[in-house]
Amino acid sequence: MALLDANKRTYGLTLDNKLYLATLADLPCIVEAQKTLDYNTFYKSCDASQIMYVHNHFIDNINERTQEEVRRFVAEFCPLDDDDFKRDLY
Repeated sequence: MALLDANKRTYGLTLDNKLYLATLADLPCIVEAQKTLDYNTFYKSCDASQIMYVHNHFIDNINERTQEEVRRFVAEFCPLDDDDFKRDLY
């Protein structure tokens, strides 16, 4: 995972030779995260105030792309135009 654009809080996640764009989003309130070992007893593990949302936008064959192509792809991407992001988050 690498920071691609600090102003848009956009990160890149590389899986299977594809670069997926991800956005760091602030949650409106603190969410308590819990874990369990036996599915009966739950333990508080942390408080989460941010989530990383991975978008469906990706670049194939990331190893064959130039840095300029990646920069152009990230510059053209606007997370607020992604309908899935708005539907899932808000």
